[in-house]
Amino acid sequence: RRLESCRVVAGRTSHRTAPARRDEVGEHESRGRRSLVEDHRLPLCGFLLLVDGAGSAADPKDKPGLAAFTADLLDEGIAGGLDALTLDARKDELGAKIDISTGYDQSTVHVFALKRTLAPTLALVADIVTRPAFSEADAQRVHADRMANLELKPDRPREVADDVLSGALFGPDSAYGHPGDGVAASFAQVTRVDAQTFYANHWAPARMTLVVAGDVTEAELMP
Repeated sequence: RRLESCRVVAGRTSHRTAPARRDEVGEHESRGRRSLVEDHRLPLCGFLLLVDGAGSAADPKDKPGLAAFTADLLDEGIAGGLDALTLDARKDELGAKIDISTGYDQSTVHVFALKRTLAPTLALVADIVTRPAFSEADAQRVHADRMANLELKPDRPREVADDVLSGALFGPDSAYGHPGDGVAASFAQVTRVDAQTFYANHWAPARMTLVVAGDVTEAELMP
């Protein structure tokens, strides 16, 4: 299975030519966008899946940290398939690196893949993004880890300074001024159901842009 939720915004290059880009807008507008730069010098591929509107700026005012918590849960298991440990083992088998991070305006899935395992890696990423398990056990474990991190945050002055600066610049309760990882007192009330709701509202295919570079062709990315 491929990341078919993306429409084509394609460009190609090789080691002899500069990147050339072509934009195609129309029938697949609701399925997201894709940008491809081919480079066949090494059998490696890099991917960024950008999900606009799934960043910390979309946190509810009473639940800061929800966007980051949701992103943390996506690669903890696949519905009807792999649990967290088996999923990690599968990544190792494929030689793939898959990480998910959250910024102010978007969440990002970072992928590094080998050419020879490109197809199963794409299928695994598609499952992670479209069929997260959101199991209660994993949610409780991740929530406890994040709570411990928040409670220890006062001992990390650089992070505290970053939070204070953002609050001073944008307002502590604003979309950009609150701590993206949350505040211990309010994050304690965040639940697995909150994460599922945030995912359903903000991780829609139309919000996604897939950026690909490396030893891959447009045909290999198409469903």
